[in-house]
Amino acid sequence: AFLRRAAQGRAWLLEAQTRLAAAARDELAAHDLRGVFWNAEIHALLAGLPGADEAGQAFTADLKGVFAAFLDEEARCVGAWRPRYLNASFGMADSPGYQLSAEPCRLRGRDEETVRFRGRIDRIDMACAAQGATAPQAALFDYKTSSVPSLEDIKAFRHFHLPLALLALRDALGGDGNVVGGAYYQVHSPEKLGRKNMIGVKMNGNDGKGLFETPEEFFAFLQECADRAIEITQNMQAGRFHPTTLGAREAKCGWCDYRQICRVDHQRMAAVLS
Repeated sequence: AFLRRAAQGRAWLLEAQTRLAAAARDELAAHDLRGVFWNAEIHALLAGLPGADEAGQAFTADLKGVFAAFLDEEARCVGAWRPRYLNASFGMADSPGYQLSAEPCRLRGRDEETVRFRGRIDRIDMACAAQGATAPQAALFDYKTSSVPSLEDIKAFRHFHLPLALLALRDALGGDGNVVGGAYYQVHSPEKLGRKNMIGVKMNGNDGKGLFETPEEFFAFLQECADRAIEITQNMQAGRFHPTTLGAREAKCGWCDYRQICRVDHQRMAAVLS
């Protein structure tokens, strides 16, 4: 209810800053976070919040940390959309937060193959139903404290998180919501903060590389993501792990636990592609 009062403007922003500062002080009091490193981390998060210096840190009032910049972004983007659910889970009965569905989402492929998966959606915003529709519109956001996948990689089926979360949301809401899109919400730093790389349906004249002309085109893309995710799952279950044609950086080989035994030869694959 508080988040949906953001249209109150300055009064809402001041209340939000005070609430967030108090919550941060409570969390800090529960942990022994001392030293140069933690002082810098705390400053990067809390600078600019009223009363933040009561947590034991000396902040500069005219500088803003991640939390203050986040609240500014929320106040700036006030419109028809309002946050409805936070930390919403599906298929995770013991998970804290709102439970969208007790059952896992079932991906359905065009060839009738299915795969079940479960997870959480950081944030779901909703708006009034579009003209001619009966159900409210819904969009999801995935908070990222690091870099966000590019639209090019998402539409090339290299990142499945956002598309599969959209399918899970559509499955969970059923007729209670019309899923129109989703985006990453970067909260890396005050300079790198905001909604990034939206994929969905064009509405009200908005435009973007990740937006589709019609809902049919949008859901055809999501269905292709589902088909490819099912195919990858089936290959894994059958022990089929084809060497990637991507470079080591694009394939995120540095993060892979199996990179020492992987047979991929990036130079050879590059030569094959050329």
